[in-house]
Amino acid sequence: MKKLRSLLCRIIPFPSWRQRAVSLYSIVQDICRGRILKRGILEWYRKNETIIACERNGVKYVLASHCRVITPTIFQDGAFETTEMHKFFKVSEHFHGRRNGVFLDVGANIGSGTLTAAQHPMVTHVYAFEPNPLNYALLSANVCLNALNEKVTTVNVAVGNESGTIDFSLCKENSGDHRIVTTDEKNTVCTLNEDTRKTISVKIITLNDYFRRAADFPHISYLWVDTQGFEYFVLSGADQVIRKDTSVVVEFWPYQMARNNSLDKCLSYMKAHFTHFLIMQNVNTDSTLTPTIIGELDVLSQKLLGAELGASCDYVDLFLLNLSEGDGLTT
Repeated sequence: MKKLRSLLCRIIPFPSWRQRAVSLYSIVQDICRGRILKRGILEWYRKNETIIACERNGVKYVLASHCRVITPTIFQDGAFETTEMHKFFKVSEHFHGRRNGVFLDVGANIGSGTLTAAQHPMVTHVYAFEPNPLNYALLSANVCLNALNEKVTTVNVAVGNESGTIDFSLCKENSGDHRIVTTDEKNTVCTLNEDTRKTISVKIITLNDYFRRAADFPHISYLWVDTQGFEYFVLSGADQVIRKDTSVVVEFWPYQMARNNSLDKCLSYMKAHFTHFLIMQNVNTDSTLTPTIIGELDVLSQKLLGAELGASCDYVDLFLLNLSEGDGLTT
């Protein structure tokens, strides 16, 4: 990790992220051109713990070679979260109509979702929140590489229901599984070897506080939250930001929510503020959008928790809705 951060920050002593990112991209592309093809080369890069530069489907990326989830998905399959984002906007348009607005990406990682959202015609601006220093550096570089720095604001903080600092655990193999560590979970069962992870301290802020300080408080039309079981804390610190017509997707991972003692709180919060939900993994381009009553979350939670160890890590992405009779309840 330290080698990667050092490499990214020392590339060339240019003052701006845009200049650094373009320089890094050119250097690594020259080294890798013609050789970055398939899985074998990824293994070589992992062993040398370096940065990979590539262009997939017209989008430029710099990626951390040590990540065994996001990096190979983008490098080999061409995208990460792109399909999910397209489904998100389809569902949003169905229930809330076609409208322009601001998009919040909470847990933006290296920016795969941010880039897709920023290029969508209905998105006027993106605020991308990412607490991990290396992920944030790559996020900033990817935004600049794709000439989106005027449309995307990157923020190097965690988001929750309090402001200050908080512990943050790092997953070496998966840069998408870094997690905020709460006091409640420090003595819990570590099914996924959480007790072996390095912990750092990061800044944390509420969405209410962040946008309260803005000179012109924007209307938030779209909210995407993927914070590895910390979603309740994000939502409960954003009651002034989320409105009835805000399109909201949250990752729902009962395993980690149970570990940090927020599962029951999350279920109660969603039942109090929303009426229906859709499981995004079940949405297809030609599917009928029939939402489920919010009370069914209890059943879903128990199903995802599962009775066996192998089922404890299951999760879904939920599109949360606050509907009245006739608000797109039938198609």
